Amino acid sequence: MRFVLYTLIRVGLILAAGVLLSLAGLRSWLLWITAILVGAMVSFLLLRRQTAEFSQSLTSLTPRRTAGRQAAQDAAAEDALVDQAAESEGDRAPRVGAAESEGGRGNQGDGEEDSVNQDQKPRP
Repeated sequence: MRFVLYTLIRVGLILAAGVLLSLAGLRSWLLWITAILVGAMVSFLLLRRQTAEFSQSLTSLTPRRTAGRQAAQDAAAEDALVDQAAESEGDRAPRVGAAESEGGRGNQGDGEEDSVNQDQKPRP
């Protein structure tokens, strides 16, 4: 809500400056560039309280974003530790698929299912 209010006040200041500058005789693109500059200066001087409230509301969102970023970094660090543990454990215990890499037959290429025959339905 603060964002909408702050934005509407700034747009109103720019339009008011545009009307005043138009009455002063400025026309075309110079009118709107000058109106934007005058509106920015006036809002800087008159809207300090609204600017502070708006920036405070944005700052309150930052911890949530930081927390999400921190969670992603923690997950990446945990994944690295798990991978490292798996590599060091791989020297002690065979991994899944080790039979295929050591010349075992495995389940590839023969077209047969180990647990369910194609003609039979699996039991619940």
